[in-house]
Amino acid sequence: MLRYKKSNFEKRYFLLWHQNQVVASATMDVPLDQNRHWASVYLSVLPAYRRRHLGKRLMAQIAAYAQQKGCDQLVTNASSRLPVGETVLRHVGAHLTKQQQFIQLDLSQMEPTLLTNWIQECQNLDYHLWQHQGAYPIDRLAEIAYLRNIINTGLTDERAIHDWQATSESIQDEDDLLSKSEKQRLTTFLEHKSSRQLVGLTELYWDTQRASLLVQQATSVRTEHRGHSLGRWMKAANLQAILTLNSEAQYVRAGNTPDNIGMLRINQVLGFTSWMTHTDWQIDTSHLQTYLRLNDN
Repeated sequence: MLRYKKSNFEKRYFLLWHQNQVVASATMDVPLDQNRHWASVYLSVLPAYRRRHLGKRLMAQIAAYAQQKGCDQLVTNASSRLPVGETVLRHVGAHLTKQQQFIQLDLSQMEPTLLTNWIQECQNLDYHLWQHQGAYPIDRLAEIAYLRNIINTGLTDERAIHDWQATSESIQDEDDLLSKSEKQRLTTFLEHKSSRQLVGLTELYWDTQRASLLVQQATSVRTEHRGHSLGRWMKAANLQAILTLNSEAQYVRAGNTPDNIGMLRINQVLGFTSWMTHTDWQIDTSHLQTYLRLNDN
């Protein structure tokens, strides 16, 4: 078991080896400041080594460590690209808490004038739009954290945990990790001209080792500024900028929950199509331990 700690999470790695190869692994993120009663878990077994109870061995280690840390809830996810994951989660007694569609945009198939038209439609509004790559400005971190946090206000699910809240410190941690990795981030911000307040942002991430694939993360607009197509404006400007910044970009992937109707409509017009279904799951640590004890064979 390996351990890594940053200011908001402790990360544990559980590894099972065969000869000189890791054949099964799990990572466990234990919050150190918020939602300390839960931990997120990700488990993987190489195809050739499945059906050998390796997953069960990792689950036992995870459950024991969760109990030691006082985590009474475990959360994880599955996808339609590997249906066996959902089957296993149902079998051990986990329950579904959230489902969202992961979608993909082929940039070569996008309507050439669409981005330009969306940008031009909003240029006379009382907002200043600008792009930023790399670590965020220190003096805007509190506003950026607020914008990230309000994304959750319109979304619903059945989790027994609260949404993790971004802070200036957690964003600085993220920026520090980005600076030490191959990952890049381009963000388009919207600032209200009259008040100089940040009222919106949208983020694209990519790995320089796989520059053809972009990942859409947060898109957020302050509630009092919604209804002016600002989200559409920002997304169009960010996509237009990335096509110049990263000439290798071919695809954009994003998640979309059914209740986020506004973003769903924007993504549909852009040309996003279904890529996979992503599901979130939750299980009581004690329930998992009971399952493992009753199925110890």
